[in-house]
Amino acid sequence: TKMEFQLDNKLFEKGCVTVDGRLDEPVWQEAKAFTGFTTPEASGGNLVECQTTFKILPCADRIYVGVRCEEPDIDFVVKSAPERTAFAADSVEIFLSPGCTPFSFYQFCISVVNKVYAFYYEESGVTRPDPYAPVIHTATYAGEDYWSVEAEIPFTALYMTSNNVWQDTWMMNITRSRNIQGRAYTAGGRENSSWSKMITGFFDSDVFAHSAVYWLVDEAFFSFCI
Repeated sequence: TKMEFQLDNKLFEKGCVTVDGRLDEPVWQEAKAFTGFTTPEASGGNLVECQTTFKILPCADRIYVGVRCEEPDIDFVVKSAPERTAFAADSVEIFLSPGCTPFSFYQFCISVVNKVYAFYYEESGVTRPDPYAPVIHTATYAGEDYWSVEAEIPFTALYMTSNNVWQDTWMMNITRSRNIQGRAYTAGGRENSSWSKMITGFFDSDVFAHSAVYWLVDEAFFSFCI
């Protein structure tokens, strides 16, 4: 099922966020929150108990993404993460397709201790055609019963998408992988959840979500749809 969501019709200023993972700037309080993460349909398609909430701040030349992950066992999550890769530790992933196509998209994986991996895919996630080394800024923070991510993604970081392919409407998704204490670090010991309603897993790019927000840039209106 394809999902749509509407961002507030507001353009935020570059630098409105100090990227430290805390999500404590006033602008985050102004942004609309999205939650209701579920497991893939192949795993039941159920709402997860420890929910994830995200917000997006669109700017003229970048986006800020803020994600808050509920976690009652935060000590286990943080202590077990440093020795593991971003994909093996607790993590969130940001998927973006500026061309509004499931055929090609970007994946940014950020672990609870701010290990970051970035990939660009074509053929719906089957191939990675070229080396991809974007410059983005991320940070994480661990609270008493949650952890959070701030990510600053300049549009220049999406350089694998040529200008003539960029669309007014983008596709996107936010996902989360959570390890559960007492379970092995295997697929069976991880709880994977997603904002878009996935069928089998995170690479179900056909069901990435759509939305729109408009802002004024160089005295002309452009639409930025996620």
